[in-house]
Amino acid sequence: MNSLQGAGRRFLILAGVVVSVVVVVVVVRSLMTSERTPGSLPDPRPAAEIRMTTDCSQDVTESLNRLVAQTPDGGTVALVRDGCYRLDGSLLLNDRQGLTIEGNGATLDGSRVPGERERRHIRIRDGKDLTLRDFTILGSRCGSPPCEGPGLSAMERQHGVAVENVDGMTIERLNIVNVWGDFVYISQKGDGDRSADVVIQDNYFRNSGRQGIAPSGVAGLEVRGNILIDAGRTVFDFEAEGGGAIDVVIADNDIVRPDNATLNVGCADRETGRPLNEGPIALTDNRIYQGPLEVDTACGGQEEFTDQLNVVVSGNEDNLTGEPEVPPWAAAVAKSADSGGS
Repeated sequence: MNSLQGAGRRFLILAGVVVSVVVVVVVVRSLMTSERTPGSLPDPRPAAEIRMTTDCSQDVTESLNRLVAQTPDGGTVALVRDGCYRLDGSLLLNDRQGLTIEGNGATLDGSRVPGERERRHIRIRDGKDLTLRDFTILGSRCGSPPCEGPGLSAMERQHGVAVENVDGMTIERLNIVNVWGDFVYISQKGDGDRSADVVIQDNYFRNSGRQGIAPSGVAGLEVRGNILIDAGRTVFDFEAEGGGAIDVVIADNDIVRPDNATLNVGCADRETGRPLNEGPIALTDNRIYQGPLEVDTACGGQEEFTDQLNVVVSGNEDNLTGEPEVPPWAAAVAKSADSGGS
């Protein structure tokens, strides 16, 4: 009898231990898969089990945000090859580390609804060593301006990609087409550090409502090997806010039909004469088609400070005829734009 009682006690103790371990595992897993991204909904399923339509038949903003949020730091979000993800809202990456979004030729289609003024198609805040590669961002601006609808002032912050306070960012082989705002906006927000070590290379950008690439707070920026067509205002606009720019190289890019200046560098402080963009900013060996090279460093009547701006302009060619050859991975997007498609 005593032996049976002892065995029963041992069984109960063992069962209690098993239950405790299960509870701990469930709690830890719940914490690991909790949402990192503001505005997305919690989902108990692991990232591998999240399914969404990839034919643009329905909005997948929430599901895509869940997938990204539940992919661990250092991991890769692999989109379905040549899939179409309808994105009526914004894809948000908040304080991520070492994350890659590998597009595999997919499209994030934001053209189905006009969207709000503050919608960024992809908004990246804080974090370190992030990569966006090989996909298309399609905005809601018409493909052949002038555009009907709400107008630029109501939509101008709908950037293709907004990078805020990020330390280490690579954007490569993206097609960003028909966005109301900038193709890429780089900034320093709030009390955060300037974005740093940003590389924008081998991309195809076409038809923005506002600027092409607009840094307003970056330390270390390389823009190389891109095609930028029909930027609505300035192609490279270094605005005098958000910490300014340090160590910038803009080289070997193809620029088509610049509507305003090719390069605009923000002004200096009137009291101290110190440039708000510290530089150096080097614009070298770029090709400008169907328009002149224009560099504006005066910033609204501050010509007296122009010589203090650390800007180097050399080896560029302008007023070239035609357009540059489109890389193979952007050919379908370019063909659609040329034929008036969205």
